[in-house]
Amino acid sequence: EKGKAVYDAAKPDCKACHNEKKNPLDHYGADANVEDTKAWLRTPKAMFEKTGKKGMMPAYTEKKLSDEDLDALTAYLLSLK
Repeated sequence: EKGKAVYDAAKPDCKACHNEKKNPLDHYGADANVEDTKAWLRTPKAMFEKTGKKGMMPAYTEKKLSDEDLDALTAYLLSLK
């Protein structure tokens, strides 16, 4: 519940890029893990380089997203299966 609230309130808005039409997260948790999910949120540029994927995503640093909210958001994303 808290993780969904964090997702809905995040700035920049997650839903601007992750929605039904582009980059959906509906089944994100089926193939993801905690470590990579946190890395995608904190250091997306490094994750794009690591995975060879193309795109852009803002970094949700500690100033934008507390560690507690990061944990809640990670749990929410991993629940999407």
